[in-house]
Amino acid sequence: MRPFSLARRLGVGSQRGSHGRRGRQRGAEVVALALTLGVFFMLIFGGAEIARLLYAYNATGYLAHEAVRYAVVRGSLASQDAGRTDAPASGATLTTFVNGLGLLSPVTVSACWSGTFGTPCDCMSNSPAMNNDVNNQPGMPVRVCVTARYQPLVLPQLLWFGPATLKSQAEGTILY
Repeated sequence: MRPFSLARRLGVGSQRGSHGRRGRQRGAEVVALALTLGVFFMLIFGGAEIARLLYAYNATGYLAHEAVRYAVVRGSLASQDAGRTDAPASGATLTTFVNGLGLLSPVTVSACWSGTFGTPCDCMSNSPAMNNDVNNQPGMPVRVCVTARYQPLVLPQLLWFGPATLKSQAEGTILY
């Protein structure tokens, strides 16, 4: 009968054969742990990045919607109201309003006030400027395009895309 040895029980010491199979098992466990943790963290960080992308996408749509709401109640007749200092809406006031909401930064805003629209999200260069006497009257359409740049933060080199441009547009009819 062998005497009890704590070193033998723990698997350390200078017993014969202690380095062989047990040492290889520990090495395999470390490799398996490293691979598993790598996949686990990729899934966690990838999920967080996709959540950020979806937030930016939804925020872009929300900002376009809010900008149109801002524009439709600030037409040419709204400036006749003595209590209003922010009417009529213009491209500059829309940009200030959208960036003031603070959901995304930086955000580019373009707007069209004419009856015929140019290409989407490029209407400032393809349509006439806002004119209170012509295209900012009640019943006229207004289209607002919001563009935001999305830059991945977590592991951008391992994701399938780099920086992305998110665009959203909304359209409404000027009320007053």
